Amino acid sequence: MLLVSVAGYIGDDRCLSCHEEYRKYLNTAHHLTSREASAASIAGSFANGKNILRTSQNDLQYRMDARPDGFFQTGVLGTPPDAISITERFDLVIGSGRKGQTYLYWGKDDQLFQLPVSYWTEVGSWVNSPGYGDQTLEFSRPVVPRCLECHASSFDAVEANRYRRQGYVLGVSCERCHGPGEKHAELNAPGKTKPVDQAIVNPAKLPRDRQLSLCSLCHGGIGVAKAPAFSFTAGNALEDFLKLETPKENESLDPHGNQVACWSEVGVLSCRR
Repeated sequence: MLLVSVAGYIGDDRCLSCHEEYRKYLNTAHHLTSREASAASIAGSFANGKNILRTSQNDLQYRMDARPDGFFQTGVLGTPPDAISITERFDLVIGSGRKGQTYLYWGKDDQLFQLPVSYWTEVGSWVNSPGYGDQTLEFSRPVVPRCLECHASSFDAVEANRYRRQGYVLGVSCERCHGPGEKHAELNAPGKTKPVDQAIVNPAKLPRDRQLSLCSLCHGGIGVAKAPAFSFTAGNALEDFLKLETPKENESLDPHGNQVACWSEVGVLSCRR
């Protein structure tokens, strides 16, 4: 699927047609950080006895089911025959599974929501999703563009958590870190003399501050947006697109914190070290 919503992008398949040696990138945690939901992409178990998440509320639990028509999460509150339940499909997987995964579903009007049950690799178990408690039956946490900006390569946001369901690109693609490849591909078409200016970004050749900008887009914390999600491209100055928060001294960082700030002030270091 091409990056149709970003001008000049051509997609991984086109990139790899000339750079076959980098096909192994498709198996990295970055590239697998979002995928369509499938038996291969969902890390949690659907086996009987392993597909139940019990909560601190005795009358509230969640069940994960694999069916011929897909994969589903069902929340059940109460005791039959008076129980009520909500069922939604696993549509998208967020996270490679190296640390864990959370899951999204398409609601009405093309809205994306997070499912209330995630998977934690270290304990090998289903767990409550970040942002959800375990006191109420709820499937309503919206997925905003800033979340997708770090876990996907392209989404066209219509408003709030509503997106166009055509043309989005999952995973961190080649062009997220190298910039648009259309001009580069044209310059290197068969039979053409390769120019000195390759019209593509090599992050290793960027000034250190722009290398840090590229990594900090997703490893610098959530921040405060100064431009629309997915408008930043490789080589840009991040401060024009996102204002990052500086961690407080001795503040512990979660995966969504400003990881880069922990060491970036040491001038000899960069993300590539």
